[in-house]
Amino acid sequence: MFYMKTKYRFVLAILLILLICPNSYADISAFKREVLKNCTVAREELIKIQGQEEEVLTYLVSVLQMRMITPQDPSKRAELWKVFDPEREGESKNCAILIIQSLGERAISIVPDLIVIDEDPTFALSDDNLPVKLETVIEDIGSRVSASTDTQSISTVLPRLIPLLERQTEDLTFKFIQRIKDRAVPVLLKLLTVPNPNQRERILNLLYKLDPNGTEGVQTLLQLVNTEDDGLKKRILS
Repeated sequence: MFYMKTKYRFVLAILLILLICPNSYADISAFKREVLKNCTVAREELIKIQGQEEEVLTYLVSVLQMRMITPQDPSKRAELWKVFDPEREGESKNCAILIIQSLGERAISIVPDLIVIDEDPTFALSDDNLPVKLETVIEDIGSRVSASTDTQSISTVLPRLIPLLERQTEDLTFKFIQRIKDRAVPVLLKLLTVPNPNQRERILNLLYKLDPNGTEGVQTLLQLVNTEDDGLKKRILS
């Protein structure tokens, strides 16, 4: 009897959530569909979506990653809209970039993905201007993050950005980190405590590159972090 009551309460709770937020789950499908069809409508649908920001961002990344597959290449899987209306690829990617830009600093979690996408030479096949637009958005996200107070997202993203400094994405990655330098340096100093010596060397090189002349205090902080005074080191990293 207790099990049945608990089960019904659970069902009622789910129904209540759906009644209070009837559009929260329905709109994500409409949004995804409209990104591929009509960007103006997609942006209107985005306003209706609540609590699904990560899913939205993941989907936008997947739109940027898609590649047009023509009917002459039947061995690969393709969505029908791409076969019959291939020019939609460029328009959909432009729409995804526009929406990512509108999300500002909330899109920081996908910056590493955006940098990797920008590196792919096939990314611009549907529109030569896509890389420039994407790079502008990445820099814009950096500027907005720099002006925000959110440090948790930076702590999550920086470890994913550091390996990109050793690829063709080095310049774009460094530009982004440079834009968020004031918020990134404290996080990078804490990351110096990682046991991986290769990772530590990458971080040290990055920190010195952020302050090559020693005029912005980064090198002074590095000297303090390397001090043998454990109490002082702990205060700096805390």
